[in-house]
Formats: sequence, C-alpha cells, structure tokens
Amino acid sequence: MTYSGAINYADIHQQFEWDQNVQLNPPGYLEARLVTLRLELPGYQTQARNGIVKIQETEEKDFAGQIWHDGPGTDRAPPAQNAVIIGRQMEPDGVNLKGRRQYLVLCVDKLSGEHYARIGMGVVEKRMIEFGENDSIVSVY
Repeated sequence: MTYSGAINYADIHQQFEWDQNVQLNPPGYLEARLVTLRLELPGYQTQARNGIVKIQETEEKDFAGQIWHDGPGTDRAPPAQNAVIIGRQMEPDGVNLKGRRQYLVLCVDKLSGEHYARIGMGVVEKRMIEFGENDSIVSVY
C-alpha cells in the first residue's frame, strides 16, 4: 500500500494468523474483507486522545481493543468505523476465546466503488466486529 505521512503500529504480544481473504497486490494495494467496527457497545467505554481510541469493559476495566488513527489526532471516538480484517489471534490449544478473540484490522474510508484508503489500524475483540452476510472484498490503497 502507498501512504504519504506517518502511520502507527500496534504493540502486539499474541500470535496472529492472516485472514484467508487478504491478498497483497502490487503495486501498492491489498484486498481484504470489509466489516464494520461497533465501538459503542453496552458495557464498554471508549476514550479517545490524540488519534488513539482505547476500548475497555466498563465494569471490569478489561482491555477490549485499541485503534490508532493515522494523521492528525482527534479526541472523539466514532460509534462505527469501516475496517478490513487482516488477521486474528491464534487460539491456544484447548482454549475457545469466543467473542474475546482479538482481530487485527485496518481502519478505512471509502474512496469510490470498492476502493478504500487506510486511515489507521487496530486490535479489537471479535464482539466489536459486525460481519455482513455477504462480506465484500475491497481494495485498500
């Protein structure tokens, strides 16, 4: 992918596997499955500061996700965000993470048709991802 300006990276401590729909296509774009991130869920709270959105459970204060926006920082978390799935946390043997399985995503904005531009990245729990019946594969530049 081509992008001018600084981008942010996640500090990842788990092992992740690529999503089977991700295709790297030269020169400079990838194809991946488009989904919607729901950032305002009951029982969760978001904090946005300088382009970083932290998501945690309201009661337990457990980590549920984080999004790093590229470009100028904002102190506002959107209720929903377009994203493409890049990968998911590998489940340890004998463990079913269910809705807590973490997914790597690129946050995107629509350019035209099935073409999107990267605006950030994130690590979020599966329960925050709204999968469509016919998830489309889109190009991200």
